[in-house]
Amino acid sequence: MDTRRNSHKTFLPLINRGVWSRVYAFNQNIINIINYLKEIEYEDEINFLDLGAGFNTLYYTLKDEFEKIKYVEIDFEDNTFIKVS
Repeated sequence: MDTRRNSHKTFLPLINRGVWSRVYAFNQNIINIINYLKEIEYEDEINFLDLGAGFNTLYYTLKDEFEKIKYVEIDFEDNTFIKVS
């Protein structure tokens, strides 16, 4: 008999904080690069390729803040399907 209350995996808070800090740092670096390109008046479209994006929401941040960006996301079909539905 299984006495566990929940059948889903739980992760230690340290791991969750680690994931959050990695995603936050990645997003901030990308935003800083794009802001720099805006400062130097870079006129061309910015192409961004995100391989294995998972559940990263960076696209929504970039879409709202920057006009000239083309964002391409490549991931497994299951992950992509969840994001577009």
